Amino acid sequence: MLVQIDAPDGRLFERVAALRASDSAATATAMIEISEPERWWPRGFGEQPLHDVRVALRDHGVVLDDASRRLGLRVVALDTAKDPEGARFRFVVNGEPIFCRGANWIPDGLFPGTAEPARIRERIHQAVAAEFNMLRVWGGGIYEGSEFYDTCDELGVLVWQDFMFACATYPEDDPYPESIEREARHQVARLASHPSIVLWCGGNENVLAWRNWGWREKMDPAQAWGKTYFTELLPRLCEELDPSRPYLVDSPWSGSVEIDPNDPDHGDRHTWDLKVEEVRELVPRFVSEFGHQAPPLRRTIEEALGRDVFASEKPEAMDELAGRQRGWGGDAEQYDRWMDDWFLPATSLDQRLFQMHLLQARATTMTYEWLRMNSARCSGALVWQLNDAWTGHSWSLIDRAGRPKPAWWAARAACVPKLLGFTTSDEGIAVGIANDGESPWSAEAIVRRVDATGRDLAVDRVRLRAEVGESSQVPVSREIVIPTDPSSEFLVVESGARRAFWFYGKDAWLSLPAAAYDLDFEAIPGGLRIGVHARTVVRDLVVDPSRLAADGVVDRNLLTLLPGDRAMVEFRASSTVEEARFRDSGVFLAANMPAEMGRSDGEVGRRE
Repeated sequence: MLVQIDAPDGRLFERVAALRASDSAATATAMIEISEPERWWPRGFGEQPLHDVRVALRDHGVVLDDASRRLGLRVVALDTAKDPEGARFRFVVNGEPIFCRGANWIPDGLFPGTAEPARIRERIHQAVAAEFNMLRVWGGGIYEGSEFYDTCDELGVLVWQDFMFACATYPEDDPYPESIEREARHQVARLASHPSIVLWCGGNENVLAWRNWGWREKMDPAQAWGKTYFTELLPRLCEELDPSRPYLVDSPWSGSVEIDPNDPDHGDRHTWDLKVEEVRELVPRFVSEFGHQAPPLRRTIEEALGRDVFASEKPEAMDELAGRQRGWGGDAEQYDRWMDDWFLPATSLDQRLFQMHLLQARATTMTYEWLRMNSARCSGALVWQLNDAWTGHSWSLIDRAGRPKPAWWAARAACVPKLLGFTTSDEGIAVGIANDGESPWSAEAIVRRVDATGRDLAVDRVRLRAEVGESSQVPVSREIVIPTDPSSEFLVVESGARRAFWFYGKDAWLSLPAAAYDLDFEAIPGGLRIGVHARTVVRDLVVDPSRLAADGVVDRNLLTLLPGDRAMVEFRASSTVEEARFRDSGVFLAANMPAEMGRSDGEVGRRE
């Protein structure tokens, strides 16, 4: 048996191992030492060099069989060492601790094999564009094809790989153990060469379901529920076939079936019990699931249900849209109790859709920022979920048609390597930074309290410093933070090109002026460069390019502007879109948009 490794720098390493032809079950091991290896790194930490490995089985010079793989050389560990607050849950690659910014991945089609490889690659590129460095392959889905893992290898996206067990109990009598072992052996052997995979996990919410959902109390104590698979069979197979990676019993997991799997002081946590601003009540060690629902974009809904759903708002059309709600408790639980608190009642389906999108975006921003700015304790945040399998209400950042929801843009802004923003602390509102960049970060920031016209009411300067992988916070002084009129005042922090906002209340009781802005246009290859000139404060301005063209895209979105600001947004599509259409109702939407919801004429917006 000949083993050869081609290194990216041109070096060739090879070794020959002998097999006895008389032994039908013979195995051979070839150990190859690579001096000064080119290491594979997660994106943002270095390059992703891949080595070509070839194995040929020969008999007197005749090749009987051969195989080839690509692999990356790196060392990965899961740091679960105890500390004064419990135990860490931190991925370490090549000796470097990594804050994992990412998402959960579900099958990108309703049935296995229905998602084209190009579609899979596009989704992963969208994850990278959102500044993510990890995807978790959820245990309720499928083991993905080679295009998924190859793309993650090439782009430096870490993969948390669940075995396919989720939210259930599993029999442990024959023939199940043998079948499960065969499947697990096949998948570990198939996937072990991919450097992007940094964790094998027994499954999703199996221990949580048995322990916390009342199942343990309802089951016969002698009845098996799958524990042996997660705690014995799967870790044994991983140790035998792939000891280079850590193994986790289940997700969430706190170290024992007798401990609450969602214990915030140990292991990873699925945070579904705290929503929107409530997430600031807790800092888990690693959040492997969190999220908030939003519908697909309007065009995606119309492509599935027909334009009549918005044009008529007939009861039957509304019923069909509502019928695509699969979350527990329906719209009342997934949306209404939050929207009633955050927004004034919507006057149209279009406005309700936008409020749903804003709610998801706000929840996404708050959670990522909160966990990142508390990175001394928390080491990861994975939103549920990146992608979608059908056109319906869901927690995805990208809808079934591949169109990013406003929450995708919120995630992108909250996951930049160097993050500046506001947060809360024991001393009140604070300015914080999180540094996942390549060097230490010293930031001098200007903090202002302004009124609805953009006029400065109080100004201060603060200095922050964060080493690589760290975060830092400075409380905002009382002179700055305490408003005279919280309904019409807000905080702004700026450092270089970075800017963040803090509004004192929810939209329903803020007294912001109706958004007003002017537009100008410049032709660029494949589209238009749009200049947005704010005449008032414009909060959470969203451009929906799909209303202009099915394949329309923009390079910026979800913008908050102060009076006098000018933002440039590039729009591209395969077909020409006239400038006038950008002033149609619904193309531009904002949180403080007037009742006509985005009609960019007259006082709302005009071309210069």
